[in-house]
Amino acid sequence: MATLPEKVVAGLGAIDVLVNNAGVGGEVPTSGLTMADVRAVLRVNLEGAVAVTLALLPQLRASGSGRVLNVASIQGFRGARDSLAYGASKGALVNLTRDLACDLADDGVLVNALAPGFVNTPMARYADGTTEYETDWFRTIYVENARIPLRRPAEPEEVAEAALFLCSPANTYVTGQVLAVDGGMTATF
Repeated sequence: MATLPEKVVAGLGAIDVLVNNAGVGGEVPTSGLTMADVRAVLRVNLEGAVAVTLALLPQLRASGSGRVLNVASIQGFRGARDSLAYGASKGALVNLTRDLACDLADDGVLVNALAPGFVNTPMARYADGTTEYETDWFRTIYVENARIPLRRPAEPEEVAEAALFLCSPANTYVTGQVLAVDGGMTATF
């Protein structure tokens, strides 16, 4: 049976870029959180990134100019209610990025992370189809009070543009960094 790296190389060719973008969220009050809930989030948000990175490490190193991009969140360096498991997993991903950058620098592999803020994606949708951006609390806190200076959520394409630079040959010296793509939100902390 072929391993993950063998399947990827067979289907796509040499591996020189890895984007760890799998993630789950969910707001759960800490008083109702179980260890099973925490493990489920950590398994996807942190362990998945570690497992895939370790599996593809030989190919990334062999490329001589590999790129690893971890998609974290601004919740990786700020607190939020009912986000214990999610915030902890994204904080761990931030430090995983820094540690890997140090470990892989001698091999020419650059490792960075993106920390998006509010992004207009299906993850921001409620069961009724509305988005959190359409709520009164979002408009009051983030738009009217300018907690997001640009006063709107990011569009997925805006996050993708930042990812493209960090993974491209144009990036030759940025490693171990976490780029907040948040419309200035972290500037207001």
